Amino acid sequence: MRHKDDPNAGAVWFVGLLSLFLTLLIVVALQGIFFRMQDKEVYRKQLSGLSAEAAQLESSQLSRLQEYRVIDERSKRYAIPAQRAMDLIIEENASK
Repeated sequence: MRHKDDPNAGAVWFVGLLSLFLTLLIVVALQGIFFRMQDKEVYRKQLSGLSAEAAQLESSQLSRLQEYRVIDERSKRYAIPAQRAMDLIIEENASK
């Protein structure tokens, strides 16, 4: 027996299913937007290549890691290539 104050079961089901469908639709759309933006960023950062300025900066930094140079003459601080420094550390620890 239905009372005057009882909610309409059909309308409740309809609103519930519609809300579920819209929520799923929004989640899928947001995932699509996210993955599309992620692909664009991967392409921009990794696949599109370096600009001339970035390539020059990278080359400069790599050469600084591979050369001997004076950092401070007064305090007798010098830079040696990174690979040579690693070799010295290995030799020093091997003798201990």
